[in-house]
Amino acid sequence: MSKQPNNEEIYEVLDRIAPFSTQLPWDNSGFLIGSRTAPVQTCVVCLDVTNEALSFAKQTGATLMISHHPIIFSPLKSVAANSVVAQAIADGISVISAHTNLDLADGGVNDALAQALDLQSVRLFHNEEQLGRIGELPKELSPKEFAQMVQHTLVKNGHLSFVEGVKPVKTVAVVGGSGGDLIDAAVLCGADAYVTGEVRHHEWLIAKQYGITVVCAGHAETESVVLDPLREELAKCFPTVSFLSYHESFVSYC
Repeated sequence: MSKQPNNEEIYEVLDRIAPFSTQLPWDNSGFLIGSRTAPVQTCVVCLDVTNEALSFAKQTGATLMISHHPIIFSPLKSVAANSVVAQAIADGISVISAHTNLDLADGGVNDALAQALDLQSVRLFHNEEQLGRIGELPKELSPKEFAQMVQHTLVKNGHLSFVEGVKPVKTVAVVGGSGGDLIDAAVLCGADAYVTGEVRHHEWLIAKQYGITVVCAGHAETESVVLDPLREELAKCFPTVSFLSYHESFVSYC
C-alpha cells in the first residue's frame, strides 16, 4: 500500500507549478500554517481563507487548504481567538498560499483568465512586474458587446463597470485582481480593451483619455477562474488525495 502524500510533497509540486521564488518582493506566499509532515487525504483550494472556507474545510474533513491570497500577509502583532489564523491552527488545518507566484505562472491566474475569455494567441503582457496576458478574441466585438461578454462569463450575479473605448475590440489584455495601474501598459502593448479586477477613479480618467475600453470585473471574479484548473492539476499529481474547490459568493466592488 502506497504512503499517503504529506503537506511537504504537495508544497513541492505546487512550487513546480508556480515557483515560490518568483513571488513579488512585497508578497508573503508559501507554507504559512501547519506541519509539513502531516499526511493529506483531503485538500481545499480557495481564493481566501475565510470563516466560510474554513467551515467548508472542516465539513469535508480537509487538513490542508491552498489559498491564493495569503492567510498571513502583514506581520501579526496579535492573534485573536476568533481569527482565521487561530481557527485554522485549532482545527489542525495547514495552509499554503500561492499569490503573486500563481499570478505569474504559466497556467496560473492570468492564463486562466485569458482562457475564460476565449482569447487566442495568448502571450505575455509586458509591464514592469510581468503580470498579465494579452491575446485576440475569436471575432471583433463592439466595446458594449465585449463588456456584456465579460459580464456573462465572469460576473453572472454581480456588478460590472466599464468605460467604452473608441474602437472595436479584438486585442485584449488581462490582469486578474488589482491591475488598474497597468492601463498605460495595456495601451502600449496595443490592446483595444483591458480587463482587470479593480480600477480607481483616476485610472478611469486615464482610460477615457486613451480611448481604450476598460472592464472592471471584480477582484475575486478575475482570480477565482484559476481554482478549478489548479485543483485539476494537483489531482493528477496526487490521485489518492481528494482536492476540492471552494468558491465564495462574491460581491463586486467596481
